[in-house]
Amino acid sequence: MQDERLLRATRAMKLKDYDTAMKLLSQEAADKPDGFIVFDLRAACCLHSGKHEQALDDAMQCTKLNPEWARGWARLGAAQLCMGHMRASVSAYRQGLELDPASSEMQLGLKMAQQAQAAVPQDRRKAMHHI
Repeated sequence: MQDERLLRATRAMKLKDYDTAMKLLSQEAADKPDGFIVFDLRAACCLHSGKHEQALDDAMQCTKLNPEWARGWARLGAAQLCMGHMRASVSAYRQGLELDPASSEMQLGLKMAQQAQAAVPQDRRKAMHHI
C-alpha cells in the first residue's frame, strides 16, 4: 500500500501546489532513500517550479535507483534540456525511448532537444557538454 504522505504529495501535484508536494516528497525521500518514484515525482515538481538543478539531481537519482523506469529518463531529459545540456538531454530521451518507444512525452522531448541542439553553435555545444 502506498504511503499516505506520497498520496498527499500526488494530490498536491494535481492541484499544482508544487511547494507542498516537494515538502512532502522530501520527507518521504528522507525516510525512504531508495524510493525511485519519490525522486521521479519530486523531479517533476522541480521542473514545474523552475528548480532545474534539483530536478536534474532527482532525475539522476531516480535513474540510478531504477534504470528501467522510463519516466525517470524523461525527467532527466527535460532537466538537461532546461539547463541547456542538449547532448545529454538527447541521450536521456533516447534511453527512455528504448524502454518505452510509444511514449509521446519522450518523443516530443527528443524532438525538442534535437532542435535545440541544432540551433546552438557547435563551439557553444562543446562548452555546455563540459559543464
